[in-house]
Amino acid sequence: MSAVAPSSRLRAAARRRVGGLPRPFWWLWTGTLVNRLGTFVEPFLVLYLTAERGLSVGAAGAVLGVYGAGTIIAQPLGGSLADRVGRRTVLAGSLILSALVLGGLGAARDVWLIGTLAFLLGVIGDCGRPAVQAAVSDLVPFEDRRRAAGLQFWAVNLGFSAAAVAGGALASAGYGLLFALDALTCLAYGLMVLRAVPETRPQAARDHRGPGWRVIAADRPVMALLAINLVAAYGFFQLFGVLPLSMDQDGLGPAVYGAVIALNGIAIVVIHPLASTLLLRHDPCDVLAASWGFMALGALVLAFADAVPGYALGVLLFTLGEIGSASTGPGLIGELAPAALRGRYNGAYGVSFTVGAALGPVVGTQLLGPDDSVAPWLTAAVLSAGCVAAQLAMRRTMGRRRALAAALEGAPATA
Repeated sequence: MSAVAPSSRLRAAARRRVGGLPRPFWWLWTGTLVNRLGTFVEPFLVLYLTAERGLSVGAAGAVLGVYGAGTIIAQPLGGSLADRVGRRTVLAGSLILSALVLGGLGAARDVWLIGTLAFLLGVIGDCGRPAVQAAVSDLVPFEDRRRAAGLQFWAVNLGFSAAAVAGGALASAGYGLLFALDALTCLAYGLMVLRAVPETRPQAARDHRGPGWRVIAADRPVMALLAINLVAAYGFFQLFGVLPLSMDQDGLGPAVYGAVIALNGIAIVVIHPLASTLLLRHDPCDVLAASWGFMALGALVLAFADAVPGYALGVLLFTLGEIGSASTGPGLIGELAPAALRGRYNGAYGVSFTVGAALGPVVGTQLLGPDDSVAPWLTAAVLSAGCVAAQLAMRRTMGRRRALAAALEGAPATA
């Protein structure tokens, strides 16, 4: 009996985490994992541009800037297309065209062509993000959408972490191999979608002829959520712009930074499966408020860190915040979005995330003094604390909004 009981508990725990989700969702999950396992170009793009193509740091930064601008534009574009054309078409098209653009980018020599293709890669590559999130909401019942979003988040980070490690080793064989493998995994995911994932666009989206983005703009709880998410994303993405410079000021070089920031991916892969059921037991506003709180604490720790243990603790606190917010936010949008506008709601959420991601490194590095790394982190701490207060203030309003969305779908509102 002692041998059976633990086995039964493990099966029950597995069912709570991964059971009951439809087969097409798991094809999307598998495709996401495969695609992220091949994400070699993005984390090594600046090194490729400076070392392989001989661009100056300023020129490489400009290329990254136009790539980031492309990802912002992709969110409303991809969301609108997902509602009007279909999730399957947009996602598969985004992936297959990304493979072609990656091939062109790897072969490009002129700066203007590199910049143009980087912009196109940002637009085309990220167009599929609102589509896949809308498809998950179409496929998964209301009460399971946050759980499904958490599983997608875990797949993204599992694949990306493995790709970052493997990419460093593969780059020694030539950057052309990185571009080829990245393109092949995009193509594989695109073909997987065409082969195994049905079109999920609901009839409400097919029939919709009324306003789209104006509906979102008038949805006050959602707009408040998007504003909070943008501010929080700004603070979080300072990790990837300000942190290496802060550590450099304390005499800690790139190798040490790489080891510290690797804690982010490792912690997500290890902690998320253990924390997922706990997160789902609580009100999403409470989870998000706690997430922003962890980020505020992480920023405070990093403001006064001057050695590896302090920096590692700050990154770990930020990561705990990321686990809570990234597991909850997309699923919450999936609950709130009307069936006719799921693509556009997810596109709006993507805009808040990508704009915050673009602002964080740019503004944070401007706040960073030549000998003082406190200002950007204190700014992030204050803004994150404000996100905590704002999230808790909208708890009751969001509860009513979720209950209404659940009633419209004939589903019970979960915690």
